[in-house]
Amino acid sequence: MSQYDPEHRKQKQDENKSRRDQELEDLRQILAIPGGRGYILRLLERCGCFNLSYCNNGNETSFKEGRRSVGLSIYRDIAEADHSGVRNIIGDHYERRTGNNRDG
Repeated sequence: MSQYDPEHRKQKQDENKSRRDQELEDLRQILAIPGGRGYILRLLERCGCFNLSYCNNGNETSFKEGRRSVGLSIYRDIAEADHSGVRNIIGDHYERRTGNNRDG
């Protein structure tokens, strides 16, 4: 079976979709618990997702932008897995930064 064979390509696509579906389900389970959301939030903050990458040193800017790119990839996964997960992460970030409770 050649990689150019339509049946082989379809099989590979199905395998990739199944793998991706499992990744997203794993992420949904992590986001379903407060400790999981807290860990993801700290990870995104460490990656600099909520900050600018630019600074006067080009090498440092490149380093920060690479780190931020990883965080944004995780953030996109969250959005794909669970739209409310993004809202919860942003709300949790707001609470941590301001000390204000979203619920009033």
